[in-house]
Amino acid sequence: MSEQTTHNLEEKWPQYDNIHRVLYKLNTDNENIDEFLNTQVNITIKIDGSNLGIHIQKNSYKKWIIAKLRGRNSTIWSIRSTTPINKLPKYGNILLNELPQLMFEFSTAIGDFLKVDDIIVYGEAVAAGKYASWHPFGYLDPINNTFMMLTSDLHNLFKKFSIVESKTIDKVSHFNNTDMINYLKNVKTHVIFPPPTLFNGKLALGINFLTDTMKNSPNDFEGVFVVVEALNNNEYIGFKWKTGFHEEQSKIPQITDLNFKNDESKQAYTKLVEIFMNRPEKDQRVSLARSAEAKTKEMTDKQNEDILKNTIDTAMKRELTKMTSFEHVPKGSRHDIVSSLTKLVIDEIKRQYAGNENSTPIWSHEKIESMTKNLVTVYVMKQPYTSS
Repeated sequence: MSEQTTHNLEEKWPQYDNIHRVLYKLNTDNENIDEFLNTQVNITIKIDGSNLGIHIQKNSYKKWIIAKLRGRNSTIWSIRSTTPINKLPKYGNILLNELPQLMFEFSTAIGDFLKVDDIIVYGEAVAAGKYASWHPFGYLDPINNTFMMLTSDLHNLFKKFSIVESKTIDKVSHFNNTDMINYLKNVKTHVIFPPPTLFNGKLALGINFLTDTMKNSPNDFEGVFVVVEALNNNEYIGFKWKTGFHEEQSKIPQITDLNFKNDESKQAYTKLVEIFMNRPEKDQRVSLARSAEAKTKEMTDKQNEDILKNTIDTAMKRELTKMTSFEHVPKGSRHDIVSSLTKLVIDEIKRQYAGNENSTPIWSHEKIESMTKNLVTVYVMKQPYTSS
């Protein structure tokens, strides 16, 4: 089947500042902070999972296909892979199974609604219980090459095409973090829905409204993501607002350092300071930071290893289709086969990445070589010997 060439889309979802950094920059640039705090925003739960996007496009027959599954920094699966997409290894601690197929169903519905033929939908994958979930939070508009963020309109669109039990969609769309996690721990199948909305309205009012939530929630609640409803120079403004427990900023401006003009803005900023001051003590922060860093590295290393294993497996299966059977070769005489197949697999992996600027390898040559040799050796030596 003929396949449509992917558009040259910027695939990586951007990094965003936190609310304190945004306000500091506005003040430094002599922008109107009061006006900013008066803007209409949509505030959703910042879900703590694994970044997972899906790139779909229509082929020459106008049929939707999955072009790529992508993590934050690497490709997990592409159309060139021979491994079935529902047979992928774990992504970190997430057993994907049929989740990519549900992501495909959701994303094609969004693509059809938007009347486009190429789109990347971004989300956060979570494994709270036996089944995984995916929480779409934006997409890349291929026409304008603009990242479309979770405004209230987009949240409603994603809610419309969510894949959950029909009676629970309104409930899950406005869960607090504790209710959402409890729900995900007990679902009986994979589910897809956008991060729940906690507030929609003026930013200053949202800060006041969420103060108790930000101060008193359990530590598994990281915070929220805020999206300004209106476009600014054809881009959406978005930023993080974390609880004191998860706050990365070492300090923030004092209220006297900022140029406020009305009491409502001052009151909102006073609440931000109050939440910021709810941080753990320095020694505890250092310990927590080191623990979180180690956990993140462990998760990232595991994800990268799973992706490499999948890449090697795909390349090996492709090369095996070109080789004659070696079952008649005694196992003690298969070392040359191992060496030859290892070289072919490594060359195939290099070929996959050659000239593809959006898919650079995330492993060293030594890592690729070592793991390929190990996996090829295990595969070749496990095949039965049949005397001719």
